[in-house]
Amino acid sequence: MKFMAVLFVASCILVGCNKDSKDDGVVKLLDTATMTDYGIYTKYEYDSQNRLTKQLTYDPDGNLVYTYTYIYNGDEIKYLWSFVNSPEDNQEIVYRKTGNTVTFVLEREDGCYSHSSTTTMTVNKDGYITKGEVLAKWTDCGSEGSGTAEINFIYQGNNLTKMMSVYESNDDGKIEKYTETNEYKYDNKKSSMYCCKTPQWAPSFYLSGNSNNITEMRYFSDAHDGYAPQDRTEKYEYEYDSDGYPIKRITKWDGVEGFITTTYTYITK
Repeated sequence: MKFMAVLFVASCILVGCNKDSKDDGVVKLLDTATMTDYGIYTKYEYDSQNRLTKQLTYDPDGNLVYTYTYIYNGDEIKYLWSFVNSPEDNQEIVYRKTGNTVTFVLEREDGCYSHSSTTTMTVNKDGYITKGEVLAKWTDCGSEGSGTAEINFIYQGNNLTKMMSVYESNDDGKIEKYTETNEYKYDNKKSSMYCCKTPQWAPSFYLSGNSNNITEMRYFSDAHDGYAPQDRTEKYEYEYDSDGYPIKRITKWDGVEGFITTTYTYITK
């Protein structure tokens, strides 16, 4: 599990906004996303180029919980995590793009535990990430470990349809290798981030760079770290506004009762 903690950034924020969208005369930028069952909501802010600059998440009482900030400087983007109640968890990560390669380094210390990782991503001519490679190492109160990950991305148009990850680790002499795969299906409507112009390789919402909305996600993995093999599916249902943007999403899981409802509002420019 240490290896998965080290790779959190690599696995969760590799995909940015949909930079190749066509505005069709209407520019709508996501303003808020609210999980109505819990009252948690996130507000989004943009610069004059319609690039994401902040994500601010609030609890049901309207108290700010954390903020993600994006600072642009040519082919460099500084990404800041700021947590109101646990500033010790704050992070600053700098993404640097050179040619078709993007790199960033993550380092963290917590008592006698520390980890560091270097991620190198390859992007295609359209700026979409096609491959990610991670080198990681950690110490945990006297024990040591290291690991690697290779993540490959497959697209159909601007939509990510498959992400395949291979992890290898040596945790204090325990060798382990396993794979994870995510497969995605889509509707034919505009995604909530359709008009966002943040570079595709930038840190952002996971999977927010798709042109359309995910209707099904299947995740499956090998057995690893004491866990049985996994194979589960999430399904998403949407309601849309008159311009074809989602205003409500219902998330359901195969074999699980209940659902989560998320609502969206937009700024029209």
